[in-house]
Amino acid sequence: MTITRDSPLIGSGGSIAEARAGLVGLSQVENDYINELWRLCRLTGLDFRIMFAQFMLETDGGTSKWFLERHNPAGLGITGDPAQNEASPYFADGKDAARAQVAHMLAYVGDGIQTRDGDNGDHLGLSQPITRYDPRWSAVGDAGFWGSVDTLGDLGNGKWAVDPDYARLIAATANTIFTQEEPVSADARPPGTIGCWWPHDGRAIQEPDR
Repeated sequence: MTITRDSPLIGSGGSIAEARAGLVGLSQVENDYINELWRLCRLTGLDFRIMFAQFMLETDGGTSKWFLERHNPAGLGITGDPAQNEASPYFADGKDAARAQVAHMLAYVGDGIQTRDGDNGDHLGLSQPITRYDPRWSAVGDAGFWGSVDTLGDLGNGKWAVDPDYARLIAATANTIFTQEEPVSADARPPGTIGCWWPHDGRAIQEPDR
């Protein structure tokens, strides 16, 4: 299915193989990033195609200074101001990069999928709440944007990026990389009971072992 500005951030589709093929000279950091991003998107419901296309746009296909030197996957803290750029976060590896990007998007999508009181990250297979992987987590709420995004077109104009063309560029990138018509089957999710957090709803939807 074609990605447009009206596409919801919650969705399915795309494959790890397509994402890998979109990069030139796949590095270990990039491979780890893709694998973890796909895993977390399956668990949270975020659309893998949109999330990976955002990475490709923000990092210029994994070649930007901020990704190569800091593993920053999506311009987190990069504003164009030299001082703020230099203060932007560093992530230890590709897995942490993916966790930070997913956490940041979850803050925009809705407070129902943020975290639970006392949550230790178990429902996402993490050792700590996913929010702790994103140093910019609270900035979304401080700006008044918590739970303000439903579709791709809601991004841009100050939400994640200032570029009013941000959503269109992500959509174009996604449609170039992901050409398979059929979405990835839910049966491809990792085995075990999965607690999915859906937008604007604090319930964890438990799925049986597959």
